[in-house]
Amino acid sequence: MSSPAYPLDKARIADCFGSAADSYDAAAVLQRQTGQALLDNLHEVAPHAFNDQARCGDIGCGTGFMLEQLARAGIAESQLFGIDLAPRMLASARRRLPAAHWLCGDAEQLPLASQRLELCVSNLAVQWLARLDGFLAEAKRVLRPDGWLAFTTLGDDTFSEFTRLCRAAGLDSPVNRFTDRSTLRDAIIRSGFAVRSCQRRDFRYYYPDALTLLRNLKTLGAHYHPRQATPQRMPLKHLEALAAQSFPNGVPARYDTWLIILQHVN
Repeated sequence: MSSPAYPLDKARIADCFGSAADSYDAAAVLQRQTGQALLDNLHEVAPHAFNDQARCGDIGCGTGFMLEQLARAGIAESQLFGIDLAPRMLASARRRLPAAHWLCGDAEQLPLASQRLELCVSNLAVQWLARLDGFLAEAKRVLRPDGWLAFTTLGDDTFSEFTRLCRAAGLDSPVNRFTDRSTLRDAIIRSGFAVRSCQRRDFRYYYPDALTLLRNLKTLGAHYHPRQATPQRMPLKHLEALAAQSFPNGVPARYDTWLIILQHVN
Protein backbone atom coordinates (compact mmCIF):
# COMPACT_ATOMS: atom_id res chain seq x y z
CA MET A 1 0.00 0.00 0.00
CA SER A 2 1.16 3.57 -0.59
CA SER A 3 1.77 5.80 2.42
CA PRO A 4 -1.73 6.43 3.77
CA ALA A 5 -3.31 9.84 4.07
CA TYR A 6 -4.73 8.62 7.39
CA PRO A 7 -2.94 6.54 10.05
CA LEU A 8 -3.71 2.84 10.17
CA ASP A 9 -5.65 1.57 13.16
CA LYS A 10 -4.49 -2.03 13.55
CA ALA A 11 -6.91 -2.70 16.38
CA ARG A 12 -9.79 -1.76 14.08
CA ILE A 13 -8.33 -3.93 11.29
CA ALA A 14 -8.27 -6.84 13.74
CA ASP A 15 -11.88 -6.10 14.74
CA CYS A 16 -13.03 -5.98 11.10
CA PHE A 17 -11.51 -9.36 10.32
CA GLY A 18 -12.41 -10.86 13.68
CA SER A 19 -16.06 -9.96 13.13
CA ALA A 20 -15.91 -11.92 9.84
CA ALA A 21 -14.35 -15.07 11.28
CA ASP A 22 -17.55 -17.13 11.15
CA SER A 23 -18.48 -16.06 7.60
CA TYR A 24 -14.97 -15.82 6.12
CA ASP A 25 -14.44 -19.30 4.69
CA ALA A 26 -17.72 -19.33 2.78
CA ALA A 27 -16.93 -15.97 1.15
CA ALA A 28 -13.16 -16.29 0.63
CA VAL A 29 -13.21 -17.54 -2.97
CA LEU A 30 -10.51 -15.08 -4.09
CA GLN A 31 -8.30 -15.92 -1.13
CA ARG A 32 -8.41 -19.62 -1.97
CA GLN A 33 -7.66 -18.96 -5.65
CA THR A 34 -4.72 -16.63 -5.01
CA GLY A 35 -3.36 -18.83 -2.23
CA GLN A 36 -3.44 -21.95 -4.36
CA ALA A 37 -1.88 -20.11 -7.31
CA LEU A 38 0.94 -18.91 -5.05
CA LEU A 39 1.60 -22.39 -3.68
CA ASP A 40 1.58 -23.83 -7.21
CA ASN A 41 4.22 -21.26 -8.21
CA LEU A 42 6.26 -22.05 -5.11
CA HIS A 43 6.15 -25.76 -5.90
CA GLU A 44 7.61 -25.04 -9.34
CA VAL A 45 10.31 -22.68 -8.06
CA ALA A 46 11.27 -24.50 -4.84
CA PRO A 47 9.79 -28.01 -4.69
CA HIS A 48 12.25 -28.94 -1.92
CA ALA A 49 10.55 -26.41 0.39
CA PHE A 50 7.69 -28.89 0.83
CA ASN A 51 9.18 -31.41 3.26
CA ASP A 52 8.02 -32.74 6.59
CA GLN A 53 10.82 -31.05 8.56
CA ALA A 54 10.42 -27.56 7.11
CA ARG A 55 9.13 -25.01 9.61
CA CYS A 56 6.66 -22.67 7.97
CA GLY A 57 4.91 -19.51 9.13
CA ASP A 58 1.82 -17.92 7.60
CA ILE A 59 1.69 -14.18 8.25
CA GLY A 60 -1.90 -12.98 8.34
CA CYS A 61 -3.08 -16.57 8.40
CA GLY A 62 -6.81 -15.89 8.80
CA THR A 63 -8.69 -19.15 9.30
CA GLY A 64 -5.71 -21.30 8.28
CA PHE A 65 -6.35 -22.16 4.62
CA MET A 66 -2.72 -21.77 3.51
CA LEU A 67 -1.27 -23.83 6.33
CA GLU A 68 -3.85 -26.53 5.71
CA GLN A 69 -2.66 -26.73 2.08
CA LEU A 70 0.96 -26.92 3.21
CA ALA A 71 0.09 -29.74 5.61
CA ARG A 72 -1.56 -31.59 2.74
CA ALA A 73 1.60 -31.00 0.65
CA GLY A 74 3.74 -32.81 3.22
CA ILE A 75 4.80 -30.30 5.87
CA ALA A 76 4.22 -31.68 9.37
CA GLU A 77 1.34 -29.96 11.15
CA SER A 78 3.49 -29.49 14.26
CA GLN A 79 5.95 -27.46 12.13
CA LEU A 80 3.33 -24.88 11.10
CA PHE A 81 3.02 -21.43 12.69
CA GLY A 82 0.03 -19.17 12.01
CA ILE A 83 0.23 -15.47 12.91
CA ASP A 84 -2.73 -13.10 12.77
CA LEU A 85 -3.92 -9.87 14.40
CA ALA A 86 -7.45 -11.20 15.00
CA PRO A 87 -7.90 -13.69 17.87
CA ARG A 88 -11.24 -14.89 16.47
CA MET A 89 -9.58 -15.81 13.18
CA LEU A 90 -6.97 -17.78 15.11
CA ALA A 91 -9.69 -19.61 17.03
CA SER A 92 -11.20 -20.77 13.72
CA ALA A 93 -7.76 -21.75 12.42
CA ARG A 94 -7.01 -23.77 15.56
CA ARG A 95 -10.12 -25.88 14.96
CA ARG A 96 -8.83 -26.58 11.46
CA LEU A 97 -5.29 -27.63 12.47
CA PRO A 98 -5.17 -28.24 16.24
CA ALA A 99 -1.53 -29.43 16.25
CA ALA A 100 -0.19 -26.26 14.59
CA HIS A 101 1.03 -23.22 16.55
CA TRP A 102 -1.30 -20.17 16.49
CA LEU A 103 0.12 -16.80 17.54
CA CYS A 104 -1.60 -13.44 17.84
CA GLY A 105 0.80 -10.91 16.39
CA ASP A 106 1.67 -8.17 13.94
CA ALA A 107 3.33 -8.71 10.57
CA GLU A 108 5.74 -5.89 11.41
CA GLN A 109 6.65 -7.40 14.82
CA LEU A 110 6.48 -11.15 14.43
CA PRO A 111 6.26 -13.19 17.66
CA LEU A 112 8.97 -15.59 16.46
CA ALA A 113 12.66 -16.01 17.20
CA SER A 114 15.23 -15.08 14.57
CA GLN A 115 16.02 -17.78 11.97
CA ARG A 116 13.10 -19.87 13.22
CA LEU A 117 11.62 -20.79 9.82
CA GLU A 118 12.57 -22.25 6.47
CA LEU A 119 9.46 -20.87 4.73
CA CYS A 120 7.15 -17.87 5.20
CA VAL A 121 3.92 -17.41 3.28
CA SER A 122 1.38 -14.61 3.33
CA ASN A 123 -1.78 -14.45 1.25
CA LEU A 124 -3.63 -11.15 0.71
CA ALA A 125 -2.64 -9.76 4.09
CA VAL A 126 0.19 -7.26 3.65
CA GLN A 127 -1.92 -4.78 1.66
CA TRP A 128 -3.28 -3.75 5.09
CA LEU A 129 0.15 -2.41 6.08
CA ALA A 130 1.18 1.20 5.53
CA ARG A 131 4.49 0.06 4.00
CA LEU A 132 6.02 -3.28 3.03
CA ASP A 133 9.43 -2.59 4.55
CA GLY A 134 8.60 -3.72 8.08
CA PHE A 135 6.98 -6.94 6.88
CA LEU A 136 9.90 -7.79 4.60
CA ALA A 137 12.47 -7.04 7.31
CA GLU A 138 10.64 -9.23 9.83
CA ALA A 139 10.20 -12.07 7.34
CA LYS A 140 13.92 -11.93 6.61
CA ARG A 141 14.73 -11.93 10.33
CA VAL A 142 12.71 -15.07 11.09
CA LEU A 143 13.92 -16.97 8.01
CA ARG A 144 17.05 -19.06 7.96
CA PRO A 145 19.63 -18.30 5.24
CA ASP A 146 18.37 -19.66 1.91
CA GLY A 147 14.82 -19.66 3.30
CA TRP A 148 11.82 -18.70 1.19
CA LEU A 149 9.17 -15.96 1.37
CA ALA A 150 6.08 -16.37 -0.83
CA PHE A 151 3.35 -13.74 -0.65
CA THR A 152 0.48 -12.16 -2.52
CA THR A 153 -0.67 -8.58 -2.37
CA LEU A 154 -2.99 -6.30 -4.30
CA GLY A 155 -1.89 -3.79 -6.92
CA ASP A 156 -3.23 -0.31 -7.52
CA ASP A 157 -5.71 -1.33 -10.23
CA THR A 158 -7.71 -3.27 -7.65
CA PHE A 159 -11.38 -2.20 -7.64
CA SER A 160 -10.60 0.36 -10.34
CA GLU A 161 -14.07 0.27 -11.93
CA PHE A 162 -15.88 0.26 -8.60
CA THR A 163 -13.76 3.12 -7.24
CA ARG A 164 -14.65 5.26 -10.27
CA LEU A 165 -18.30 4.36 -9.76
CA CYS A 166 -18.18 5.44 -6.11
CA ARG A 167 -16.58 8.75 -7.03
CA ALA A 168 -19.24 9.38 -9.65
CA ALA A 169 -21.86 8.81 -6.95
CA GLY A 170 -20.15 11.28 -4.61
CA LEU A 171 -18.77 8.62 -2.26
CA ASP A 172 -15.27 7.91 -1.06
CA SER A 173 -14.04 4.48 -2.15
CA PRO A 174 -15.06 1.97 0.55
CA VAL A 175 -11.80 0.05 0.12
CA ASN A 176 -8.14 0.58 0.93
CA ARG A 177 -5.50 2.07 -1.36
CA PHE A 178 -3.14 -0.50 -2.81
CA THR A 179 0.48 -0.89 -3.87
CA ASP A 180 1.78 0.47 -7.17
CA ARG A 181 4.46 -1.34 -9.15
CA SER A 182 7.33 1.01 -8.31
CA THR A 183 6.56 1.00 -4.57
CA LEU A 184 6.52 -2.79 -4.55
CA ARG A 185 9.74 -3.06 -6.57
CA ASP A 186 11.61 -0.52 -4.43
CA ALA A 187 10.59 -2.23 -1.17
CA ILE A 188 11.84 -5.60 -2.43
CA ILE A 189 15.14 -4.07 -3.56
CA ARG A 190 15.63 -2.44 -0.15
CA SER A 191 14.88 -5.74 1.61
CA GLY A 192 17.86 -7.55 0.09
CA PHE A 193 15.76 -10.59 -0.86
CA ALA A 194 16.49 -12.26 -4.20
CA VAL A 195 13.48 -12.38 -6.52
CA ARG A 196 12.78 -15.92 -7.76
CA SER A 197 9.33 -15.35 -9.25
CA CYS A 198 7.10 -12.31 -9.75
CA GLN A 199 3.74 -12.58 -11.52
CA ARG A 200 0.84 -10.18 -11.91
CA ARG A 201 -2.60 -11.74 -12.35
CA ASP A 202 -6.07 -10.29 -12.73
CA PHE A 203 -8.97 -11.88 -10.85
CA ARG A 204 -12.49 -10.62 -11.54
CA TYR A 205 -15.84 -11.31 -9.95
CA TYR A 206 -19.24 -9.88 -10.80
CA TYR A 207 -22.05 -8.96 -8.42
CA PRO A 208 -25.72 -8.30 -9.22
CA ASP A 209 -25.56 -4.84 -7.64
CA ALA A 210 -23.24 -2.50 -5.75
CA LEU A 211 -24.68 -3.25 -2.31
CA THR A 212 -24.09 -6.98 -2.77
CA LEU A 213 -20.45 -6.24 -3.53
CA LEU A 214 -20.18 -4.07 -0.40
CA ARG A 215 -21.82 -6.77 1.73
CA ASN A 216 -19.34 -9.33 0.39
CA LEU A 217 -16.43 -7.13 1.48
CA LYS A 218 -17.94 -6.91 4.96
CA THR A 219 -18.45 -10.69 5.06
CA LEU A 220 -14.71 -11.07 4.39
CA GLY A 221 -13.76 -8.39 6.90
CA ALA A 222 -12.14 -6.45 4.06
CA HIS A 223 -14.14 -3.26 4.61
CA TYR A 224 -11.49 -1.46 6.66
CA HIS A 225 -10.56 2.00 5.41
CA PRO A 226 -8.03 4.34 7.12
CA ARG A 227 -10.71 7.03 7.27
CA GLN A 228 -13.88 5.57 8.69
CA ALA A 229 -16.96 7.13 7.18
CA THR A 230 -20.62 6.26 7.14
CA PRO A 231 -22.14 6.82 3.69
CA GLN A 232 -25.50 8.55 3.68
CA ARG A 233 -28.55 6.77 2.34
CA MET A 234 -29.02 9.10 -0.63
CA PRO A 235 -25.48 8.61 -2.09
CA LEU A 236 -25.91 4.85 -1.70
CA LYS A 237 -29.13 5.01 -3.66
CA HIS A 238 -27.33 7.07 -6.28
CA LEU A 239 -24.53 4.49 -6.33
CA GLU A 240 -27.06 1.71 -6.93
CA ALA A 241 -28.67 3.64 -9.79
CA LEU A 242 -25.32 4.40 -11.43
CA ALA A 243 -24.18 0.79 -11.04
CA ALA A 244 -27.35 -0.53 -12.71
CA GLN A 245 -26.86 1.93 -15.57
CA SER A 246 -23.11 1.40 -16.01
CA PHE A 247 -22.94 -2.36 -15.41
CA PRO A 248 -26.26 -3.95 -16.39
CA ASN A 249 -24.63 -7.41 -16.54
CA GLY A 250 -23.08 -7.21 -13.09
CA VAL A 251 -20.87 -4.87 -11.05
CA PRO A 252 -17.19 -5.86 -11.44
CA ALA A 253 -14.81 -6.38 -8.55
CA ARG A 254 -11.30 -6.45 -9.96
CA TYR A 255 -8.36 -7.80 -7.94
CA ASP A 256 -5.01 -6.76 -9.45
CA THR A 257 -2.87 -9.39 -7.73
CA TRP A 258 0.89 -9.83 -7.35
CA LEU A 259 2.27 -13.31 -6.64
CA ILE A 260 5.85 -13.00 -5.41
CA ILE A 261 8.47 -15.54 -4.35
CA LEU A 262 11.69 -14.33 -2.72
CA GLN A 263 14.70 -16.06 -1.25
CA HIS A 264 16.83 -14.98 1.71
CA VAL A 265 20.36 -15.11 0.34
CA ASN A 266 23.56 -14.01 2.08
